[in-house]
Amino acid sequence: MMRHVRLALRMGQVTGTDIVSAHRHGRLSQKDWAEMIQNCRGCEWAEECACWLETRDQLVSAPRICPNRKRFAKLKHEQDEEMKCGNCDSEKSRNTFG
Repeated sequence: MMRHVRLALRMGQVTGTDIVSAHRHGRLSQKDWAEMIQNCRGCEWAEECACWLETRDQLVSAPRICPNRKRFAKLKHEQDEEMKCGNCDSEKSRNTFG
């Protein structure tokens, strides 16, 4: 099982999806994380995935074969939106107080 946890975390890194932050900010529940790991465990491509991930640094999205592709995309989108909102808030405070 730890192997699949590592694969999912690595897929998050490669796609620029911060899994820890998603959990910390309530975008990824423990139940959802467990489902992602279960999906990974059931994936027929898991063996190839490990080798494939070793040769990748950054991707726009998980490969089509990944059973968690949509979830990674959703988390990444939410992460990007949260960063935009955070930047807007800091810009507003700079303009208001600066």
